[in-house]
Amino acid sequence: LSRSTFVGSGTWVAHWLGDNFSNWSNLRKSIIGMLQFNQFGIPFVGADICGFIGDTEPDLCARWQQLGAFYPFSRNHNALGTIEQDPGVFGPEVAKITKDALMIRYSLLPFLYTLFYQHYTQGGTVARPLWHEFPRDSETRTIDDQFMWGKALMISPVLEKDATNRSIYLSPESRWYSVSEFFTIENFYEEPSGGWITYEAPMEVLPLHLRGGAAVPFQQPGLNTVESRKGGMGIMLPLDGNNESEGDLYYDDGESIGSQENGDCLISHFQMIQGEISYNVMFNHWEGSDELMFTVITVLGFRDEIESITVNGVGSRNFYQDDKGMVTIYMLQLPASENWTIKLNTIQKP
Repeated sequence: LSRSTFVGSGTWVAHWLGDNFSNWSNLRKSIIGMLQFNQFGIPFVGADICGFIGDTEPDLCARWQQLGAFYPFSRNHNALGTIEQDPGVFGPEVAKITKDALMIRYSLLPFLYTLFYQHYTQGGTVARPLWHEFPRDSETRTIDDQFMWGKALMISPVLEKDATNRSIYLSPESRWYSVSEFFTIENFYEEPSGGWITYEAPMEVLPLHLRGGAAVPFQQPGLNTVESRKGGMGIMLPLDGNNESEGDLYYDDGESIGSQENGDCLISHFQMIQGEISYNVMFNHWEGSDELMFTVITVLGFRDEIESITVNGVGSRNFYQDDKGMVTIYMLQLPASENWTIKLNTIQKP
């Protein structure tokens, strides 16, 4: 871990953005630094959460913990002689806000890990500005207070004191789904239109949106990364305008050096096209892959009414569809080491 880096350092080291100040201005500016270093080829980067120099404040620290959960390198750190700023010191409200944000991060570790793999093998960025994904949308070119994880997840943190809402830009080039209440699928919804919106964000809410067409793997979170790796896997499939979605998964033992070069890894691709979800193993020489199970699939924005589903050709009633087009397929036991398909059979309209 270094703050003195140069071109090429990203091959070997993580970077933190130096001794920042515990104020709202530095909270906002940390996003710019994070995005710049991703463009420099050093994606494992983050700022000192809650600030380093000077005493932080409970509301500032709460909002910073929300943002910091989505720094690729996430660390709360402060200077000697300043007040304590661990998540529990400010009481149960800040502690819960911090825990909620970190639980989302831990759920998305398979996605984050895959983004780092793609950076390592293909180049590109992990955290990226909106214009990176929407270069033809001129409105995105000056936005520096929202950012993406890969092409799929948009994070729009609240960066002003006492704010309970914020303006968010949703490029009209995509469908967008609000997933801020990440563990409560019944509260997911598709935004009715693109462009600028006002999004309600009281202290406990971190605005998050999934982009249609960009599927995301996730895992049941645990107390730490070791426990999280034991959880059931899942896939979120937010649909685009063609009712399609796709994504990738890279997984290995999480500890060994050279797993990708040695082939001790799992690489897979998943997609939904014409009502069929397919999971295909592209490469697998990782011994632990048989224990990795997909237990739940979520489809966002499926507007046709489902009559039944089949899992690998076998009928199943273990699904739920709400009136907003959110579909959950549950009680699955599908190994990550094998190919599988799920077919959504819809009611044919006369």
